[in-house]
Amino acid sequence: MTDVDALVEEHSRDELNDMATEAGIDGAASLPNKEAVAEAIVAAEASAGTPGAPSDGEPDPDNPYPNPSLSGEEFSAAAAQLPEGWTLAHATADYYVAEKTVESLGLQKISEGAATIEGLVAACEAYDAHRTGVEAAGDHPYAGSPVTVVEGQADTETAAA
Repeated sequence: MTDVDALVEEHSRDELNDMATEAGIDGAASLPNKEAVAEAIVAAEASAGTPGAPSDGEPDPDNPYPNPSLSGEEFSAAAAQLPEGWTLAHATADYYVAEKTVESLGLQKISEGAATIEGLVAACEAYDAHRTGVEAAGDHPYAGSPVTVVEGQADTETAAA
């Protein structure tokens, strides 16, 4: 997934317009669609360089706490290593987080984290293998979860079966 695709997927048109304004882009609202706004944002960020990284090594007084997150090609390369269905939600040089929405858990979002991208990939693959085993065994999708079934209340998944 490219930076443009990620922006389009994760933000509304109004949010993209606001982000474009913050990036110094005039007239973002007049662009034809979300993709065009996202492309303009990515281009503006690329031409501006890395924010908070002064070239002389001195602390930037306007940005005393620079964002350590990976971005651009580094972020995209890390995200490309994840198994299908997983999205890279956070990436720094020393910690990665991926998310996945699981329909059989009522569209619950699952997160895995690790100190390396290799560790994160392994954790995601282990989770997928576990879910495959649980579903193949026919176990209730909420087995082992903190969900409490109150006696006398129908469970929609098993009641429909």
